[in-house]
Order: sequence, then C-alpha cells, then structure tokens
Amino acid sequence: MREWTHVSPAKVKGRGIKRGPAEARPIKAASTSLAKKVVTKSDEESVNSALSRGIKVLRAFRVGDGTLTNAELAKRTNLPRPTISRITATLTEIGCLSYVERLASYKLGGTAIAIGRVASANFDLLQVARPLMQRLADDSGLTVAIGTLEKNRMVYMDACQGPALIALQLKVGSRLPMLSTAMGRAFLATLPEDKRQRFLETHGPTDVDERQRGTLSIERAAGELQKRGFCIVAGDWYPDINGVAAPVITGEGYFVLNCGGPAYILPPERMVEEIGPRLAAIAKEISAHIGS
Repeated sequence: MREWTHVSPAKVKGRGIKRGPAEARPIKAASTSLAKKVVTKSDEESVNSALSRGIKVLRAFRVGDGTLTNAELAKRTNLPRPTISRITATLTEIGCLSYVERLASYKLGGTAIAIGRVASANFDLLQVARPLMQRLADDSGLTVAIGTLEKNRMVYMDACQGPALIALQLKVGSRLPMLSTAMGRAFLATLPEDKRQRFLETHGPTDVDERQRGTLSIERAAGELQKRGFCIVAGDWYPDINGVAAPVITGEGYFVLNCGGPAYILPPERMVEEIGPRLAAIAKEISAHIGS
C-alpha cells in the first residue's frame, strides 16, 4: 500500500513540483503584464529621447558652417561626447549627415537636405511670399526675409537678397533675438497677451529693469502695428543697423516679414515712408491668399 506524503507550498519550488492552477497562474499572469507595461513605457521614452537628441544635433548646424566635429557638436548641444559620437554615427548611417574623413567632421547629408527642400516646396506660405519678397528686395536693394519663432529666437525660413553690394548677410536658418529686433518684436506684439507673458516668463531677461525695457519695446511695437501695420527698430540690435517688420497671420501660424540694412541705406524716414508700407501690403496679400 502506497503512503501519501504532504508537501508544503514552501517546498514546492525547491523540489521542482508544479503548483496547481489556482496557486501559480494568476501570479504569473499579473507579473508578466506588469513587466510588459514597464518595458513598453521605457522603450517609448528611449525612442523619444533619441529622436529629440538627433534633431538637436541636426539643428546645431548653422548657415556657413561647412563641417562640424563631434567636439563642436557636443559644445553646441551640451550633450556628452560619447552620446554625440553615437548620434552622428546613426545620422550618418541613415543619410542625414555625411562624414568628411579628411576633416574628421560632419556636414548635413542628402537626406536632411531633401527633407528641407520637400518641406519648403510643400509650404504654401513660402510659395506665395517668395516672388513678392524678391520684388521688394530688387526694388529696395535690401534683404527681405520671412521668419517664425523657433524656441526662443526668430529663424529665417526664406530670404531674398537685393542687388546692393552692402547688405545684411543673413540667410535661411539665421536666428535673430526677440526683444532687440523688429522681427522679434513684431512676432511678440502679435501674440495673444497670455502667450506673450508665458514666453517672457520662460525666455525673457531675468533682470527686472531689462525685462521692463523689453516689455515697453513690445508695447511700442504693438502700437506701431495697430497704427501703421509695421514696426521699426533703429540701432537696438546692432549700432547703425535698422530693421522694419510686418506680421503675417495665417491659418498655418504666425510669421513675420522683415527688411533690414545699414542705417545710411535704411534710415527711419525710408522705413516709415517706403519700406514699411510695402511690407505691410505684402503681409496682407499673403494672409489673404493663404487664409487667416
């Protein structure tokens, strides 16, 4: 006659005896589900972080850079050198960067350039604005540009050069400060009050007096925009450099037309009487064509 021996739950695992369904399966299922959720969230965060850092490296390239080394990219992005090395290797593999072996550095690759050109070609605003901007640039001899906000600066989306030998050498991708330029002030003055205040709280000067001056300059620009449709800045960004700007408000967002140059070519009188009104007229034409 066979004797039956009771085995306690504590000994089951050690003796390799399977638990019954009621004991084991619910615990295993819950544990697997939890692990799956954690891994999925971690993977998403990892992908988002990698994508963000990759874009940050691409944005580090500026007009006229040519090539940049890993050390220069690390300095511009504030990312560690080992991280930069991994990112540049990946971006090179997918064609967004090209490695120049002779200089041991990188330049924007064909994939990145193609994406930029496709985006520009498909952007209705630029298709409408470009011929109007070029006509004003040819007539005035100045640089005419259109830009929008990128983080805490205005970035040139397109720029048309006039025939003048001396002009502002700013091209697509150039970045301008907000509070000292006509383009930046026109953009901030166009924003709703709550969004403007959030921007100043996040990106504005920390010094109380400087912030007060910046706020007054925006209020002054808002008054000029309401009265004339454009605002002007004389020597606030760089001495002897003046600028005039007019906002373009469309269903695609807020943009600003800008015309700048040396003070002796673009004095305040010319900005108020000639260039400003033409910029404002172009801005209205673009807005009407694209749709507010």
